[in-house]
Amino acid sequence: TLPSSIYLFFHSEDLILLLLGDKWGIITEIFSYLVIGVMTATFVTLNVEMYKAVGKAEVMTRFMLIRALVSIPVYYYTATMGVVALAMARAGLALFFSPINIMILLRTVGLSFSNYMQNLKKPVIISLFLLAMLFLVDGLVEYTHVVFIIDSVIMLFIYMYLYVTEYRYL
Repeated sequence: TLPSSIYLFFHSEDLILLLLGDKWGIITEIFSYLVIGVMTATFVTLNVEMYKAVGKAEVMTRFMLIRALVSIPVYYYTATMGVVALAMARAGLALFFSPINIMILLRTVGLSFSNYMQNLKKPVIISLFLLAMLFLVDGLVEYTHVVFIIDSVIMLFIYMYLYVTEYRYL
């Protein structure tokens, strides 16, 4: 999810305008904040399975209960401020709770942080490459729909590479 989240974060306005039209342009800021929350999923998605593998699935349940107890009042409060504030709160909570989730996992499973990050090395490297390519293309030419298409093609090739080399059995 990290490469696609980075792509969506930087091109949410173009994508929304292209797919939904001008009248939906106002939601680009909200969409960008929601994508930040999705970025954190890269680091915690498999935690549930790791807890199950060591016979401690209840740890994730407890963690999610505590997260809900904190998140619900925050969502309730920020919802009164508007949709943008609510989306910002969601992104902030995701950024706050993801490292805590990782720390609990490492302690529960007995993994070192370096071993955990070793498993994420390839997605992070690919994401950094994608980010560099997007900034390179965007910096070399004036931003137009052609640049958006070039960026989209780069993203497509990255996913094709991932499919062929790593994830073809998913």
